[in-house]
Amino acid sequence: SANGEITVTNVRLAPANRKYIQRDSGPAGPKDSYTLNLDVTGGSASVSSASATNTPVDVLLVVDNSNSMQFCVGDHHPSSGTDYCSDAQRMRWRYVKQSVSGLVDSLFDARDAGRLDLRVGVVKFARSASSVQGFSSSRDLVSEAVNGLGPANDDGGTDWYSALRLANGYQGREGAGKYVVFVTDGQATRTNGESNSKYGEAWRADTFAQGVRLVDAGWNVLNVGVDLFAGDGGGLGLFTDFNGELAERAGSDGDPLVRMFDAQGTGINGVFDQIGQAIARTTSYSIGNVTITDVLTGWAEPYTIVGGEPKVW
Repeated sequence: SANGEITVTNVRLAPANRKYIQRDSGPAGPKDSYTLNLDVTGGSASVSSASATNTPVDVLLVVDNSNSMQFCVGDHHPSSGTDYCSDAQRMRWRYVKQSVSGLVDSLFDARDAGRLDLRVGVVKFARSASSVQGFSSSRDLVSEAVNGLGPANDDGGTDWYSALRLANGYQGREGAGKYVVFVTDGQATRTNGESNSKYGEAWRADTFAQGVRLVDAGWNVLNVGVDLFAGDGGGLGLFTDFNGELAERAGSDGDPLVRMFDAQGTGINGVFDQIGQAIARTTSYSIGNVTITDVLTGWAEPYTIVGGEPKVW
């Protein structure tokens, strides 16, 4: 109904449940149109109604602001390149910052509409990593933190390890939908602020272990690769392996959820729009003594934005 209540008859408590997704078929159905089905069965009881609740959601934005963010959007540059974009309107960072800001606004819009009990935190990383904003329910504070970000002016480098380790220090609320949105445009080249070469082959395992810790703690991890490419310095291979190890740890049931998004060129905005819509649809219904929480991102297939159009893998 308009006030958020739904009428339920013949409710079964202590339910077993099955959630599955079916792609819509037929000439009128778009390729990215799906129907989500949730079957719930159990012992019978008598309950008259159920209400949508203000679902607690904690979102941690872990954002790469390394020097390479100054390249033009869509450029696949060599790892040693220093040819930064001369057109500020085409700079990769402009699109990343715009997309992250849009995600923040969409989440707080859902909060203001009474759909989410929201907290957002922000971590930045380049040559090293730092916490920019602890978890906050203030739109102004979070927006200010994001708006204050810019490409680092340092000697270069991308420290995934330190960023993920900082993320593990953020404590999500009990019972909340917990999301880490990990955004990077480059190969991991540093660990603890130092060159990976200092750590031999161990840097890779240590970095991946920090991501696995997030999964073990129940965080849904959404990995966004920006203008990554295959080959030397492109980062795509490492990023794919990282996502794969986290997904394997999470298991096949999608709880917690691990997804990789390959955002190319100006399609960055479309990726973040999809992420914001999915997180905002995290929904709980209270039916008598039973609460069903459905995290709709659990059905999202990884996809690539190419030329502004989504391509489902």
